[in-house]
Amino acid sequence: MKLKTLVLLIFLLPQSVYPSFNFGTYVPYFLKSQSDKEAGTTKFALNPFISYDYHLFTMRSQKFTPEAGFVYHLDAKDNTTHQTIFLLYNFEYNWSSNIDLRYGLGTFLNRISGDGSTLTLNNGSSTSNFYVPSELQTSYTSSLNFGLKLNVSSNWLLRFDTQIMRFASSTRRNFSYLLSVARK
Repeated sequence: MKLKTLVLLIFLLPQSVYPSFNFGTYVPYFLKSQSDKEAGTTKFALNPFISYDYHLFTMRSQKFTPEAGFVYHLDAKDNTTHQTIFLLYNFEYNWSSNIDLRYGLGTFLNRISGDGSTLTLNNGSSTSNFYVPSELQTSYTSSLNFGLKLNVSSNWLLRFDTQIMRFASSTRRNFSYLLSVARK
């Protein structure tokens, strides 16, 4: 309960000096998940997201910029719905007049629901049946974040953010990224 209150206070405080609204695409499991029968891996996916962030405070030239976002996965298979909610706790360092370096931690909530049927998917050189959940299932993943923010005008930004998911695990670690345009 205390964490929910803290997150709510961070996003509702009236001190938000530099808010921005972001939209773009989210690519999970970069070079990790199989995308075709020839064992190709995911390099790009069209999974639209929207998010809101703002500069909360500055500490020793580092701007704390929390962000909350929602992803709708267009690459979800038949009979399933896949959504991601993310909270990023990033700092920004002004590297030059137009470029900010971003780093921090994040929390990703992956929500999958379906009709309880089975789904046949590629599994290496063959196929396997996988069960689709019959009710909403949620998983939580932590991330280590790094990114760049490019100020292209006084009102528009371009961003590239990468997430190292399960960064403490040597066997389950994977990478994701966000490509976005932001309006200040």
